[in-house]
Amino acid sequence: MKLLIDFESRGGSTGGHDPNDSWSRDSTWTEWTAPNTAQLVDESRSGFYVTDTEEVGDDIHIGDIIHMVWVQYSTGDSFGRDEGAYHEIIGLYKTAELADKARKAIEDDRNKPYEFGDGGNRCEVPTFDGSGTRPVATFSWKGYFESLDRVEVATLRIV
Repeated sequence: MKLLIDFESRGGSTGGHDPNDSWSRDSTWTEWTAPNTAQLVDESRSGFYVTDTEEVGDDIHIGDIIHMVWVQYSTGDSFGRDEGAYHEIIGLYKTAELADKARKAIEDDRNKPYEFGDGGNRCEVPTFDGSGTRPVATFSWKGYFESLDRVEVATLRIV
């Protein structure tokens, strides 16, 4: 089964474009809002979704309450900044306590430098039911122009 999790966003320009510089661009801002529901859909459902799709096992059913940990981060380049441009789901959790452990692990890892290869980035978060841990799959918010803005826990009702 898959969960469709539809975030909302709003944003705009913060200016900064220099019309006399062909490389210049406006900086932007984006604010993401997590939903309070997620839709459970069959694996066979195909199509294009403007949502996040998370693979879930058979442990989640319509009517369940689960908890989602997600991050918002900024990026940019030499010519402008994109505040809050992206979001990523870190994981789904059976209890609020497990989600809070995952949130804290990301917060604790926030200021550690990014290390390439197998030697670094060993931030571990709980599994869905807390029976173990797993490494965080990506650290998109760690880079020369990237920064982690916030780590949030959202409670989702499965519909």
